[in-house]
Amino acid sequence: MNTNPQDILLLKSALGEALINRLQTGATISEITIQHLALEVEIEPDVASAIVADPYELFLHWFDTQVSQILVGLVEDFSEDSNASTQEKILEALMTMLEAFASKRDILKSIHGWALKEPKFGIELAQIAYQICDRILAISGDTHQDMLVARFQRSLRIKGLIGLLVGIRSVWFQDMSDDLAPTFRELDKLLQQASEWGQSLRLFDGPAAGENTDLK
Repeated sequence: MNTNPQDILLLKSALGEALINRLQTGATISEITIQHLALEVEIEPDVASAIVADPYELFLHWFDTQVSQILVGLVEDFSEDSNASTQEKILEALMTMLEAFASKRDILKSIHGWALKEPKFGIELAQIAYQICDRILAISGDTHQDMLVARFQRSLRIKGLIGLLVGIRSVWFQDMSDDLAPTFRELDKLLQQASEWGQSLRLFDGPAAGENTDLK
């Protein structure tokens, strides 16, 4: 077999798509095995097992890849709009992600349920969420800082963004509108509240502020 890294990534992506297709038919992630997915993409089960350990790991890879594609696209959009504030960019990033994953809401509901039942998977999913929120802040202008206090403040902003996503989750899951207007209204309100909370706790002061002084 060709062990070119790019080919291995393609196989992993193919396995990920097979997993998502299974989940969209109503299967639960606990029912699916890597061996089943290997048969669907027509590769040897041992090869599939060498690429990814289990469906949980495969889902995290698929999800992170999808988010990366969204964020890379936003970088180009943001570069063309130098007047947008950090808060506006964060709002656009979140709206874009919620819109992109709208067709996968049933899957994400199921995954959320399994994360509550499987502590290891839940921790890994939380770590992915932290990394994604870190990247959202970075492309929105809230970049990494060297000073200890600045790093601590930024970590709190990341956790605040995670809390915002947790807060919008139930609205998004139930929002069946074509334009997701109820979700976006609630998201805008929560982001404004988070910004005011951050200002009151001085999370945007000093060296950590930099580009963040526009989060008002």
